[in-house]
Amino acid sequence: MEQLVSKDGRIKTLLEFGCGTARFTGWWKEIGIEATGGDLSPLLLSQAIHLFEGNLVLADSHHMPFKDHIFDALAFITTFEYHKDPVKLIREVTGQVLTPFRAGAPALL
Repeated sequence: MEQLVSKDGRIKTLLEFGCGTARFTGWWKEIGIEATGGDLSPLLLSQAIHLFEGNLVLADSHHMPFKDHIFDALAFITTFEYHKDPVKLIREVTGQVLTPFRAGAPALL
């Protein structure tokens, strides 16, 4: 995945939703992407703050607390099995938080 993402010069900022303990959120940062982690679980985020030095947000993916169009890419790693309608979720969040000129930017699943 690193080769795929690092070769795409459009990705400078990324929102990883369902970040849990931020294991992958830290990896995004390591490869030079300004990552923000979001999760619905206070318990997992309480662990993440010790493992990730970056932005972490307690939030529901259907009600994101971000200004519109501030991320270049979205990542959902091992989270779709918890959503009733993942296709609807992708449509909602890509239209809300991805930067408009990055319409073709990836949502990494």
